[in-house]
Amino acid sequence: MVRNCSATNTGGGSDAYGPDGVNRFHVCQLLTPFEQTANFCGMHYLPPFVVHGTLQEGEQMFERAAEQYRACLQGLLDDTLDLSGIEAGDYLTDALLRCGVCVPPSLEWAVYRWALKRSSSPLSAWALG
Repeated sequence: MVRNCSATNTGGGSDAYGPDGVNRFHVCQLLTPFEQTANFCGMHYLPPFVVHGTLQEGEQMFERAAEQYRACLQGLLDDTLDLSGIEAGDYLTDALLRCGVCVPPSLEWAVYRWALKRSSSPLSAWALG
């Protein structure tokens, strides 16, 4: 089956993407039309590769994100990226970390994931499955 992967960045931090954030929705929810298009075309839609906070970060963040993305694409090509534990609301970064890619997620991303999992909002429950 053909796999489809979205890669995107956000100018704002991850805290802006959730029920309490300025954008009100998790990035996965905002990409739902792309997921539906992939499903309609018979593709397996993968979680997105997301880089948050690009307006606040410097060159090092972009270099780190490029390395993560390169590792992600290589893992998808050679089937070494373990997607078995991916849950709704995850990013491909989660799979990279499980495969031992030594590029830790940003602190804001980790804090956001922690907050989303503990939110009582119906939208966060939907985003996390």
